[in-house]
Amino acid sequence: MYGFEIVTAVSFMPGSIDLSGQIAKLKSADVDYVIVCAVNRGSVYACKEAVKLDWKPQFMFPGVGSSEYIFTLGREAMFYGKPPIGSSEYLPVSADSEAKRLCLKWIKEDGLDEKDLVTKTLYGVTYGKTNMEI
Repeated sequence: MYGFEIVTAVSFMPGSIDLSGQIAKLKSADVDYVIVCAVNRGSVYACKEAVKLDWKPQFMFPGVGSSEYIFTLGREAMFYGKPPIGSSEYLPVSADSEAKRLCLKWIKEDGLDEKDLVTKTLYGVTYGKTNMEI
């Protein structure tokens, strides 16, 4: 629809910390955009490898790969080139929202500590509670 062409694709195991081969392959394919679908810190590791190669594509991170925690953790590498694009169905944990208030209520009901609220918690609690209600 927008004229984008998928030039190449690489994969990695969740929890991997060495993404050097994958990033080198993407750089050699001369891609402009890299979408990193990572559950945790894969976004940071991908950017750190790009920094080592002095490569600055446009990185995009959907879901929890774009949480405030991840951007803070990898700030130096993630903002080395173009500012990354993150997308999530949740507002940042720092935002005041009805979803956050509801999630805090659920967390308290389950005996969890509100200080542990991060984007990943919003995902987990929301998905768990929604599935329990269905």
